[in-house]
Amino acid sequence: MMERLTEENERIAELIRKLNRITITLGIGKRAIIEDFRLVFKEGKMRLASRDGNLLRSWQGWVDTTSYPPKLVLRKLGLYKTNLTVDIPESDGTVVITEKKLKIKFEFYK
Repeated sequence: MMERLTEENERIAELIRKLNRITITLGIGKRAIIEDFRLVFKEGKMRLASRDGNLLRSWQGWVDTTSYPPKLVLRKLGLYKTNLTVDIPESDGTVVITEKKLKIKFEFYK
């Protein structure tokens, strides 16, 4: 039996559907772009996956949907291991994490 989505879960799902691209700039001048992704529920977590359903293993990312706004959780950025949790904004914006020398830019479909 499927549970009905709570109002908060519906808000989270709508925000994630509108998210188009995440650009991560590492302090050493490297840039990583996560785009054309979707979320899949796997291993008890909402995980980032390509549009064809393959998990983005090199990113080891998922979305914490236990509260609003949802949080993007990244454990690995390509070759760089990190422990990073960032609130996903409701509109286009950039989050700067000074101690990790990271910039994370969120872009939404218009």
